[in-house]
Amino acid sequence: MIALIVAPPLPPAQAIDVLQRARARIEDPARWTTCYLARDAQGEHCAPQSKEAVSWCALGALQTELRTLGERYDEIPRIWRLLQPSERFRSTTQVNDHEGHAAVLQLYADAIAYWERAS
Repeated sequence: MIALIVAPPLPPAQAIDVLQRARARIEDPARWTTCYLARDAQGEHCAPQSKEAVSWCALGALQTELRTLGERYDEIPRIWRLLQPSERFRSTTQVNDHEGHAAVLQLYADAIAYWERAS
């Protein structure tokens, strides 16, 4: 199988920084969620960037950190390219919602390692 590597949507150093911040956001299992991008303190779903958000899924955490770079940076394709930089695609939603917290943290670790090698 040939892996097709896509160009990074951000410079590798910036991608690593954003991924590390997003991973730190959900490192505590109490700050991680499934089935929605984010939840508030009552467990209701909310926008990831909402001031009420207290827990995020893998994509919601990354979207929130990318938003700090500007509104255009939180586009879903850009998020997937950061977390899934090669054709060796695994559904981030599947990992988040069905494989569990440890698998999500590993997904982040793998993406960070990829961008470290790319820098």
